[in-house]
Amino acid sequence: MDPKVPSVKLLARIHDPAEKLLILFDRAHERGTVAALRRNLFGDRVPSEIERIARTADHWAAAADRPQWPKDRRVDAIRFTKKPELVHPLSGERCGFDSELRCDLDQVEASSLAHASRLIRKSNGEVDFGATALAFWRWLPEAALLDEEARTQLGQLWTLLPADSRVPDHTIWAHLDLTAALASAMAADPDGRVGLLLVSIGPVQEFIATARSISDLWAGSHLLSTLTFEGMKVVLERLGPEQIVFPFLRGLPVVDYWLETERGLPQPDGMDGKGPSWRQDRTDSNPLFVAAFPNRFLALVPHGQGRELAEKSACRMRAWLKGAARRMLGRLSEKLGTPFTEDAPLHEQIRRQFEGFPEVYWSLVPLGSSGEGVDAAAERLQRLLARFHPADGSAPGFFGSRAWQLLRSGHRDPDAFFPPNTGILYPAAYDLVERAHAAAKTLRPFVQHEEAGYRCSLCGEREWLTLDPGQLGLPPGQRRDTLWTRIAEKRSSWARKGEHLCAPCALKRLWPDLWAEELRSNVPKLEELQRYVVSTHTMAAARDLEHLAELSEGEAQELLKGLESGDVPPLPPRLAFLRARPAARVLAALETLRERAEGDDEDARNASERLARLEGELRREKSLGRRPETYYAVLLMDGDRMGAWL
Repeated sequence: MDPKVPSVKLLARIHDPAEKLLILFDRAHERGTVAALRRNLFGDRVPSEIERIARTADHWAAAADRPQWPKDRRVDAIRFTKKPELVHPLSGERCGFDSELRCDLDQVEASSLAHASRLIRKSNGEVDFGATALAFWRWLPEAALLDEEARTQLGQLWTLLPADSRVPDHTIWAHLDLTAALASAMAADPDGRVGLLLVSIGPVQEFIATARSISDLWAGSHLLSTLTFEGMKVVLERLGPEQIVFPFLRGLPVVDYWLETERGLPQPDGMDGKGPSWRQDRTDSNPLFVAAFPNRFLALVPHGQGRELAEKSACRMRAWLKGAARRMLGRLSEKLGTPFTEDAPLHEQIRRQFEGFPEVYWSLVPLGSSGEGVDAAAERLQRLLARFHPADGSAPGFFGSRAWQLLRSGHRDPDAFFPPNTGILYPAAYDLVERAHAAAKTLRPFVQHEEAGYRCSLCGEREWLTLDPGQLGLPPGQRRDTLWTRIAEKRSSWARKGEHLCAPCALKRLWPDLWAEELRSNVPKLEELQRYVVSTHTMAAARDLEHLAELSEGEAQELLKGLESGDVPPLPPRLAFLRARPAARVLAALETLRERAEGDDEDARNASERLARLEGELRREKSLGRRPETYYAVLLMDGDRMGAWL
C-alpha cells in the first residue's frame, strides 16, 4: 500500500465525529473528538498535502451523498436533538422519535473519544496507520464497544446517527466511508484521479445449476462467493475495505475472518464475552458457510491503477482456483493412498479444464480529478455516456435529468448556493460504468478445448478425470477400476456409484470438506467442526418420517427384512429426536437403496428391485399407506419491498 494512503484515509475518516449532529448547534464539532484524535494520530501538525486531499474528498462525498442546499441559515437550522428523525434510504419512510433526545453532550464526546482511542494501533511506539485505519473502519460504528453510560443514552442509535439532519437518509458512517474511499483514491493516483471499477465473474447460473444434491448447489454458490472475495482482496490489501462500494463488507463474518486470520485484527475485547458466532459454532450453521458475496463488486480506485487492479484481480482468482484444485487432488490421492505423479494425465486435464475460468469482465470509468473543476469532469462523462445513448442530440442519462438542471443552477447564483463539485457526478459515472460493463460482457471471449473422451456425469461438458487415458473411451457399465470407482468405494460423499467427474465438478464436490479443513486449521475452537447436509431425499421424506415416528421395533424389522439400512442420514433439526427411533432405520434403507439403484449394472438392478419391494410394503395401510414422498417444495414469501426497489 502507498504509505500516504492510510494516513490520508484516517484523516478523512475522523474529519467529522460520530456525534456531529448531537453537538452541531452547541459547540464546534471539529474541536472536541476530532481535534483530540488529530493530536493522538498526527501530533502537532498534519501534513498540508493530506489535509488538502481529505478536505476535497469530504466536499465530494457530501455532494454525492445529498443535494446541495441554499446557504440561507433558516434552511440549515434543523436540530436533530430537538426533532430527531431517520429516513429509509430506499423507501423514503420516516421514523420519528416521540420526544427530544436528551443526552449529556460532554459524556457523549468523552465516550466517543475513549472508544476511538482504544482502537488506535501502535508498533514500536509509533501509530500504525494501516492497522488503525482497518480498526476504525470495522469497529468505530459498533455501539457495543461504547462505555456503559453512552450505551444507556444512545443505544443502537449510535450505528444510525445521520450525517445530515436535513437529509437524514444516510448515516455518518456511510459519509465517513465514502470520504475515506475518495481520499485514498486521490492520494494513490499521481494526478488525483478517481475512477469507478466494476468487476464480475461468470458463468454463474451454469456453474451453480450443475448439481446433483443440496450439497452440490451450496458448494457451487459458496465457491463462487469465495472466488469473488479473493478478487476483492487485491483492492482491500492495496487500498482498504471502504473502497468497495458494493457489496457492503462491514460486519460480514467472512470479512471479520479475513481481518483476523490474514490482517491480524481480532475483535476487540468488550463486544461479546464469547466472541463472534463464527469462532464458536462447530456445525455448518456457522455463518462462514454462508455464500456472502454476489459475483461482482464495485470499487472506488485511483483511475491510473484501475486496469492493473482489474487484471491482478483476475489473475488472483484464477491462481486461487488452481491452488484449490491442487488441494482437491491431494485429498483424492490421500484417500486412495496413491500419489499422483507429475506426469499423470489428470494434471493436464485440470490445467485445460480450468483455463479461462472464471470468465472475468471489468469496466473502468473516470469520476474526476481533485485538480480539475466540475465542468471539465461533466463534459468528459457526458461525451462518454453519449456513446451508449441514441444519437438524437439530447443530453444522455443523468445529464438530461431535471436533477442535473437543478444542481447546475447553483452556478447562476453562487451567493445563494454552495458551488457544485465533482461529487454530484457520481450518478453519471455509475450509469457509465454499468453500461460499459454490459457492453464488455456481450463479447463473451472463450478458450476452445478438445474433450475427446466420455463426459463428466454432472456437467456433460468435460472429460472425467483419469489416471489412464485409455479408460476415457469406456461407456458407463464397463468402468471397473477407475479413479472414481475407487473413490466411490472409499468416500461415497465425493462420488456416488457410477459417477465420474471433471475437474470443476470434482472441486465442487470436495469443496465442503476443503472449506471445513481450512476453518479447522485457522480457527482454534473449530478443530471439531462437523458439516451435516440434509439431503433432498431426506427433506422429501420428512413428512413420512413423522408418520412413522411410532413404528415399533418389530414392525421396522418386518419392513427391513433382508435389507441393509446403512447409517441414518442427517435429519432436519425439528426431527433430530427421531434418530434413535426404528423409523430412522427405514429412512436410512430408503436412502441407501435409492443411491445404489442409480446406474445400469447388476447391483443397481438388484437395488431397484429391493427399493420397489420396500416402497410396496410402505404403501400398505398398516405402515405408511402410500408411496414415500420423493419431492418437496420451498415457498418463499417476499416480505420486504426489495423487488419494488430494484
